[in-house]
Amino acid sequence: QKTLLPLIWDLGALDGTRRERAMKALRVLCTHVLSEESAASYSAIDGGTDRGRGPSGGRGGRRVVSDQLEDNISVVLPKHFLYIMSRLIQQQQPTINQKVQSVHCLCAIANLLKQPDLAKFLPKIVSSMDSVLSHSSGKVRCAGVQLTAVLCARLQLDTLRENLSSLVVALYPSLKSIGSDTRQTMNQT
Repeated sequence: QKTLLPLIWDLGALDGTRRERAMKALRVLCTHVLSEESAASYSAIDGGTDRGRGPSGGRGGRRVVSDQLEDNISVVLPKHFLYIMSRLIQQQQPTINQKVQSVHCLCAIANLLKQPDLAKFLPKIVSSMDSVLSHSSGKVRCAGVQLTAVLCARLQLDTLRENLSSLVVALYPSLKSIGSDTRQTMNQT
């Protein structure tokens, strides 16, 4: 978890090179984690003698490391999601840029999770969006609106239908702020 968190943090960075490097490292880390779990399951199943193959020569109930590295991320990430989420959201007195980066991290995570896992963690994400979308900073609110757009694009239609009201209601404080910002701008001109 301690290695995973800085990589997730860099996925939310504004610097594209930093994001790319973090993504490459995350692919490698998650593939390594799964290969270690597979090696451990070999030992646990049969002491490593028949490499975990069942009577039919199949691989039994253990996890297989995928050649598609993004698949490995989507297997490892859900196990650590709640820890990552709590660390991103519960920072002590974050700056505006740190808050924005946290929300960008959530966008990246939402894009990496499989749809069933995203649906499972949706209530936790939506509850964190309340503080983001009602934040005094327009940059933070904008990042929250981007997160809402990512969630709407990634969720299965049935899940989106079930949760649309909470997603829309979460946007209200942001819309209210936009309205007051617009009125202030019009009054200044």
